[in-house]
Amino acid sequence: MDSDDLKRSEIITRAKGGSSSFSPPWQADRTKIQRMAPLEYIGRYMKRFFDYAFADELHQLANDTAQGNNLSVLRRCARKLIGNTGTMMGGYASDLFHILYRMEPWKMVEAGFEAGSQGQSDFQAAYGVL
Repeated sequence: MDSDDLKRSEIITRAKGGSSSFSPPWQADRTKIQRMAPLEYIGRYMKRFFDYAFADELHQLANDTAQGNNLSVLRRCARKLIGNTGTMMGGYASDLFHILYRMEPWKMVEAGFEAGSQGQSDFQAAYGVL
């Protein structure tokens, strides 16, 4: 996919013959027109678009949070995902489970760990303390 094929902006025409204006699809405005968050746009329209994606402070993305879930979006949009952290884990195998599952889910499935609490329990039994 060529970057010229991607939708980067739109023209908004106000009701009742009003004026038209240019707007990026993610910009916040006062008219309450629904916009897409930048990462949602990237995840929806730019799969495998980037060569590399970088995630800093990876240990903060371990839990089931919006930021952690967005790590999966970055992985889908780049050919390679590079994670940086000074604190790999908080001392629990479950922290690593979420990071590894988001970065390479196919390898976790290959290793026999399913997504969710059962997979996390199995991972902790194999690599951590119950």
